[in-house]
Amino acid sequence: MFARAALLVSVIQAVLLLGSVEARTWILERDGRAIYARRFGQAQPDVLMEIAAACGGGICDALADEAIAPLLAVQPECSQQDMADKIIDASRQFDTITQSKMIAAAVKYRQTEKNTPPDSSTNPPTLLNSVYCQKAPKNNQLNGLVQAQDAANDPNLFFDPATGTTVTRGSQPNTVPFDTNGTGVPDDVSGFYR
Repeated sequence: MFARAALLVSVIQAVLLLGSVEARTWILERDGRAIYARRFGQAQPDVLMEIAAACGGGICDALADEAIAPLLAVQPECSQQDMADKIIDASRQFDTITQSKMIAAAVKYRQTEKNTPPDSSTNPPTLLNSVYCQKAPKNNQLNGLVQAQDAANDPNLFFDPATGTTVTRGSQPNTVPFDTNGTGVPDDVSGFYR
């Protein structure tokens, strides 16, 4: 029994000592050849560290961990905004300095680019934008904010996680940012309304 426990501890220590590991998995193939590689463990947005550090301790660490999933391609279009609202809601239990840090992190998080898969039906694969949330945020600090879109993406094509398909700008409401303040046309680069 002791030998098994010692072996298990040794294996865990060895895994921890290996550090970060890069892994690839080929998910799409054409003619038996992979056309788009996915990489894991390469990078995560700096804002996740800012969320974790905003209030110290378990609450912000848990929020930072929870904030990873809404940035993934298959998550609903409003999940990122809902998470930013949750961070602001959680900030209310802290002093004003901590609240300010958490709100700043939530605002930055809301404007972080979301992951989207490419449209592999084209050769080469077309890079897609993420669709926009079509409801007003709960907290007014997030009014008019949208996720960033990579400048390399086709500006007229979007990945819709609800259908798992590519949609064109204007073909459905979520291909244009939700206008919460009635000021006009969104600025896709900054994420703010002009």
